[in-house]
Amino acid sequence: MNNGLFTYLTALLLFGSNGIIASAIALPSSDIVLLRTFLGTLSLVTILAITQRHKLQAPSRLREAAALLLSGAALGASWIFLFRAYQTIGVGVSSLLYYCGPIIVMALSPLIFGEKLTGGKIAGFIAVACGAFLIAAQGLGGNMPIAGIVCGIASAFCYALMVIASKGAPHIEGLENSTLQVSAAFVTRAGPHAHHAGRPLIPVRRRRRQY
Repeated sequence: MNNGLFTYLTALLLFGSNGIIASAIALPSSDIVLLRTFLGTLSLVTILAITQRHKLQAPSRLREAAALLLSGAALGASWIFLFRAYQTIGVGVSSLLYYCGPIIVMALSPLIFGEKLTGGKIAGFIAVACGAFLIAAQGLGGNMPIAGIVCGIASAFCYALMVIASKGAPHIEGLENSTLQVSAAFVTRAGPHAHHAGRPLIPVRRRRRQY
């Protein structure tokens, strides 16, 4: 197994276990995001300062840096909604709703990026939309908290905003790109945390964990 494939599989394993671990943490979703982004920002800034302090692109590309900051804010918001959904409707359903995000990007790409929307893409969009509708209908039927479904859908739209905004920074890449995004995600959560004094931003009735 080559190093690239091993790294990719490791990343999939880490990200795939994210929901299971987050749903077991007895903290509000917003506090999980606060700690997660703080640790990420601290680690990335330290590594960036050591390895790339003379190669930064953001100071000379302020418009692209602003796009990345918006992308990071959307990332932080998507995590807040996603982790709350994990805690209320379970990891499986939350993940399905969250991954509607790429389909939203695909549907908007002809309008925003001028990309061609093929028949296969349209069929995929319709399939995902039908699936999301069925999940929402199940929640409306009383089988799961509707607030959790709303959080899952909101996380998908925030994910879409994150991807679209990041497209506005083609020249800021790698570690610098990630550092700006995660830092903005931390600020997005830290501000409301200071205002609410640690109270959950989205008070949703907790449900027994599902996988």
